[in-house]
Amino acid sequence: MQLSYKPTEVATVDRYFESFNQNDFVQTATLFAPTGRLHAPFESPIEGRAAVLDYLRQEASNMRAFPAEHCSETLADGQTEVTVRGQVQTAAFRVNVEWRFVLTAAAAIAAVHVKLLASMKDLLSLRPRSHSA
Repeated sequence: MQLSYKPTEVATVDRYFESFNQNDFVQTATLFAPTGRLHAPFESPIEGRAAVLDYLRQEASNMRAFPAEHCSETLADGQTEVTVRGQVQTAAFRVNVEWRFVLTAAAAIAAVHVKLLASMKDLLSLRPRSHSA
């Protein structure tokens, strides 16, 4: 499946989404700096390439990201911040998401913050319903 979206100015972010959507989490993890952090919803920060790889293998298998719009800026310390909005599709639901990437001067991912853009009501409606016997 070929990902179709408007590319960002930053190739690292493009490769993140491409490898993520191909379930090539080894490639995704290599985009992180050695101490890079993934801030996933409802999780403590996941630090380091090996930990990011383990997390993605356990939690993101067969998810698909659909980035739609982005903006980027160069920070005072020489890092670049890229904010991307779009959606994530899981086996059970599709949800609006914002990814905020902080890239080092060498274009490695220092951090990516993944934020669900849904109301509490929307999130609660995603919970599996219990069935009475």
